[in-house]
Amino acid sequence: MAFAAAGITIRPCSSRRGACAIETDIVVIGGGPAGLSLGYELSMRRAAYQIVEQGPAAGFSWLSMQENLKLLSPWKVDKLFGTRGKVAARHALVSRAVYSAYLARYAESHRLALATGVQVKSVRAVAG
Repeated sequence: MAFAAAGITIRPCSSRRGACAIETDIVVIGGGPAGLSLGYELSMRRAAYQIVEQGPAAGFSWLSMQENLKLLSPWKVDKLFGTRGKVAARHALVSRAVYSAYLARYAESHRLALATGVQVKSVRAVAG
């Protein structure tokens, strides 16, 4: 799931006081398929955005799922916009590890604005 908010400041620090901050027009919470797709579309529109992901890489949550998990939908519908070339066979049953690695490569190859290791505990509006 991805969440986007406009015109906010996010403090993605591990310290209790949140001493550092990222200021941007749009923050996307979650570096999974939805968050990366949104990031791709925002980058195509040259919008100022930041994707924040709790794990160490995009798509990391897929690695915490059941080890024998396979995507049952045809690969052609699991591929994100902007993916070039053939990633898997048309009706391949893609494993969670392969899909997670694909998402990480996708974020890297499109140079998406992704901050990893960011735990979002709350979101609130700030005046100004």
